Amino acid sequence: MASTRFTTEYEPNTGDIDVFFDFVKHGDTALYKCKAENQYGSDETQSILFIIDVPNIDERPQTGNPDAFKNLDAPVAAVMPDMDEKYDLQPPIVIIPLTDKLIREEVPVELSCKIIGNPKPKVDLMILCCWLSLT
Repeated sequence: MASTRFTTEYEPNTGDIDVFFDFVKHGDTALYKCKAENQYGSDETQSILFIIDVPNIDERPQTGNPDAFKNLDAPVAAVMPDMDEKYDLQPPIVIIPLTDKLIREEVPVELSCKIIGNPKPKVDLMILCCWLSLT
């Protein structure tokens, strides 16, 4: 299962998209994809986050009722309103793509990309799979 320890920020004026993990665990190893769409097209970028296991990490839930948080891992979507300007219309374009990362457990991580388009695109962050392994 992917992490519930991350937040996503989208700045529509600059196209910057950031995903911040407070700390990562082995279960966060996954393929992350960011897709942007508007009525003129779409573009996407993806990266693999590889987590190196640290021995003796306690993987037990840190809450008495972990099922209460199971829906927090649903895809994150940010819908931006269309711009009023009717000039310079363009489909979304990935300017700075996500990059693969190899990180040790228990450290903070940031995934960043930049996508522009006019009108402002709808942006979705998807966690495509959680089965990748370095072993």
